[in-house]
Amino acid sequence: MRTDGWPSTPTSVCCPKAKPVPGLYAAGDICSEAMLKHVANHEARVVSHNLENPRDLRQARTFAVPAAVFSHPEIAFVGMTEAEAVDSIGQVNVTVKVQKYGDTAYGWAMEDMNGLAKVVADRRTGEILGAHVVGTQSSNLIQPIVQAMSFGQDAYTAARGQYWIHPALTEVIENALLGLDVPIPDSAPL
Repeated sequence: MRTDGWPSTPTSVCCPKAKPVPGLYAAGDICSEAMLKHVANHEARVVSHNLENPRDLRQARTFAVPAAVFSHPEIAFVGMTEAEAVDSIGQVNVTVKVQKYGDTAYGWAMEDMNGLAKVVADRRTGEILGAHVVGTQSSNLIQPIVQAMSFGQDAYTAARGQYWIHPALTEVIENALLGLDVPIPDSAPL
């Protein structure tokens, strides 16, 4: 099998842009832009399922795949950038909140005036489109956003539908979600 870049290797499971080749399956970096172990594990489960259940083929999920750079400061991101969201749904439909670490109790106690979280959402629906976190523990702080995106939670419900530990750095994410200009669903948590 010869490849000259992703996803030029045709597969019938994880590369929706490629032409399927019957009986050829692939998982991991060869067929996915996301170079994340957990994506490859998921793709392997999809391949296994599809081999065992040819009448119930499934496609790999490629939505809400996070990434992190373990630098100083850490950088983590998931989904669209603000510019990508504007290109996709138009400026008028995009809402963004930048939350500084130092504006939360834990961030203030750490004297962190540089860390921040940025969340991008659809102003019409509250759908979270992406997030970027730069600072201490950003690879952990991004996870509530990944979870909300993965399970289709709107930004308001993700913020108000659970209790957040106080004081904890995760309040950076809570406050970013609450700072978005999004509708409050009819049956929203109080």
